[in-house]
Amino acid sequence: MNDKPLEVRFSKTTTVGKFLEEMCKLMNLDEDKVRVWDYHNNYKLKLLDEPSKRLDDAQIIDNQAILIEEENEDGTWPDSNNKYGDGHYRSHTNPPSPPGETGLLNLGNTCFMNSSLQCLSHTPPLADYFLTDEYKKEVNLYNPLGTGGKLVKAYAKLLKQLWSDKISVAEPREFKWNLEKFAPQFAGYLQHDSQELLSFLLDGLHEDLNRIKKKPYIESKESDGRADEIVANEAWQEHKLRNDSIVVDWFQGQLKSRLICPDCKKISIKFDPFMYLSIPLPVTSTCFLKVTVFFSEPNSLPVKYGIEVEKYGKILDLKNAITKYIDVDPDHLLVVEVYNHRIFKTFQNTNNLENISERDIIHAYITTPLPVTMWSEPDPAVPISEPAPAYAAAVDPAAVDPASIHKDMQMDPTVFYVIVGVIFVKEEFHNPHKSLFNMPFFVNIPNYIAYNQLYQLLFRYVKKYLIDSPTITFESKNLFSIMRVDPMGKEE
Repeated sequence: MNDKPLEVRFSKTTTVGKFLEEMCKLMNLDEDKVRVWDYHNNYKLKLLDEPSKRLDDAQIIDNQAILIEEENEDGTWPDSNNKYGDGHYRSHTNPPSPPGETGLLNLGNTCFMNSSLQCLSHTPPLADYFLTDEYKKEVNLYNPLGTGGKLVKAYAKLLKQLWSDKISVAEPREFKWNLEKFAPQFAGYLQHDSQELLSFLLDGLHEDLNRIKKKPYIESKESDGRADEIVANEAWQEHKLRNDSIVVDWFQGQLKSRLICPDCKKISIKFDPFMYLSIPLPVTSTCFLKVTVFFSEPNSLPVKYGIEVEKYGKILDLKNAITKYIDVDPDHLLVVEVYNHRIFKTFQNTNNLENISERDIIHAYITTPLPVTMWSEPDPAVPISEPAPAYAAAVDPAAVDPASIHKDMQMDPTVFYVIVGVIFVKEEFHNPHKSLFNMPFFVNIPNYIAYNQLYQLLFRYVKKYLIDSPTITFESKNLFSIMRVDPMGKEE
């Protein structure tokens, strides 16, 4: 037996016998030693044993899989114990589900259809109407806009399976086959929209259950200043003279339209029937940005905030939002984007927030100048230059555009503003390897500061990144060195 699938084209009017004859010639098989199965998801669903039956009548649909099974040499058939020919998916192996909890088998990209069917199945007025067989006395077999009752009968049969207590999963193949005749755009196994399927299904059920056998001609009437209640009731009764079904009773309503002629100022009011309303989904005008705030005090750890701002706001709006959590002047906030441990971009107050994505790392530095008491008197014992054994502070004034800072923020001209990055130095086979560590921090330094004062100040910032150890104190020497680097991290 050849397990490799073949893709062939046949007319829907081809009989099962003609199909088998042509396939046996194509595959060089003995027609007397093969049989044909309706096949899906690697399971035999139904034996096609009526040669005179058309493929269309056998409910074979577009892109349908069909299994041609060859008899074994001993006269038996492969997998002769297969019992999946009852139209239910593994119904004999899964325990039955309670009424209303039966699932629907996905025939292949049919989740859009299954979801709509389950919604309608749990609409009490419609479900009761079918489960009590009340629909039978209202089936319209002669409506040219319907399916001759085929769609409504297939739906009723499927609904009873869903509300039975004998199976766990129902297979909607027969229903889909009938639906495709009414709405051929759903033929095959392509993905579709659930609402579109639901609208066509309700339309089809309505036409198959329309109580009006002969639709009269109705001429619309003007409101002529009459009360809305009178005009609406009149329009509804006229609508029901042509459309009257369980679908109209429970799924349709009226929309009021009011038109004013720009020339004569005449007002026309009409009430039109509707079954679906397209409403816009609510679109939020705000977004959340994760912002890490760095405080000017050396011992303060940075804090990450989730800030809600207008999507199309400005950086100044973000600064104002930060001040709701922190007592700081917006003019003393520097907002930057950090990438690869470096300042990638500085933002001005007029920059748009919509250019910031959720993945961007955003820092806000508080630039309030530190009090003079933060620095001690120069200590002659502090060395001017020593090698850094493990850490270094990279002072990078070029990473921030001074013009943009002074434009948006109140900066003290006697203070030198720098971005400091911590470089970790690791010895590997006596070859020092340098890499940026953690995130850069913002330091404001007076122009008159001495080296040892700068060393002590930076120590306060760097210490929080070090392992807490009693040997690392404010008086520790040779802990790190200070060097000036360019924006790319190269020493100058």
